[in-house]
Amino acid sequence: MKFNIFDGIIYILNQKDKELRDSTEEIKKFQRELHSIQNQCQNAAKQTTTNQMNESRNQSGEFLTKIAELKESDSFENVYKFLDVLSLEGNREIIKKACKEGLWKKTTSDDRNVLHFASQKGNLRLVMYLIEFNWDKEVKSKHDCTPLMFASKYSHFEVVKYLILCLG
Repeated sequence: MKFNIFDGIIYILNQKDKELRDSTEEIKKFQRELHSIQNQCQNAAKQTTTNQMNESRNQSGEFLTKIAELKESDSFENVYKFLDVLSLEGNREIIKKACKEGLWKKTTSDDRNVLHFASQKGNLRLVMYLIEFNWDKEVKSKHDCTPLMFASKYSHFEVVKYLILCLG
């Protein structure tokens, strides 16, 4: 009997089965990555709780004076550096105060703010703090670029993943 016709069908079915298994593995890989990012978010939240010991220092007039100076300053770079140092120190409360005082409004000549620059530089730590204090994740620069676009353009995939997770 001639069953050769079934050989082609069996081959196609085997190929589709392989594609399905490969897709399933890829989905599992992405799920593991998402879980990893979620763990990072949880760890960041735990870390900010731990950093509450710094709050007594945070109340000092030194930081409030610096925020007032930066608010009046035209130096975007100094604003970025200040917030970056605060994020390195885990100084959550002062970052929060700086945001409330409007340092987030400081931009470059092409309307990029600190979140744009932190995304462009791959500064996940600072991005996480800024997002925590409700900075606009979808704010656009003069050229209609969002922080996600900057992170993508400069291949900062951890920042990309975090921003996508936050936008979701």
